[in-house]
Amino acid sequence: MEELKEILAKAGFLEIEIFHKEQSDEIIRSWNFGDGVERMVFSAYIKARKPGGDGGRIMVDEWITEVKKKSDFQDLGMILVHNGVVRATSKDGKSIKRMRLSHDKGRLHALIEEFSKKEGIVSVKAWINEGMLTVGDDIMYALVAGRFRTIVIPVLEEFVGKIKKEVVTEEEFF
Repeated sequence: MEELKEILAKAGFLEIEIFHKEQSDEIIRSWNFGDGVERMVFSAYIKARKPGGDGGRIMVDEWITEVKKKSDFQDLGMILVHNGVVRATSKDGKSIKRMRLSHDKGRLHALIEEFSKKEGIVSVKAWINEGMLTVGDDIMYALVAGRFRTIVIPVLEEFVGKIKKEVVTEEEFF
């Protein structure tokens, strides 16, 4: 099950849950593949959520709700969200058909930790899509929350810049 969870996570799914069906053995035996097949595979329910589109907005709404719940409003005056999307053209003006995106999860986690410790910042969150994306697809969501806009805006800009330089790998297809 862990391998399947890992595959789903790499495909961008969150909140992955796999429930073994109670009658899994009977279901597998009904396939008539021979004796003992039910000891090699099982039937399950899979529940997961993939951000992007409405799911991304729901995730961001959940982030904002969480930040507000956990924050002291003496320290929280602004929550700023970045939503990066696949542009129709490259930086040099060529038309893009699609983009392959991957990212270093360990480095992303380290950056979140680093930026969370900055003076005046109460929360930093990020989600990065992976796989083959098309024009208009979400690349990332990043959230920075803190005391003043004069702190939060430059921190978000620096955070997103570091993600682009140190975390993501983009391959554009023309």
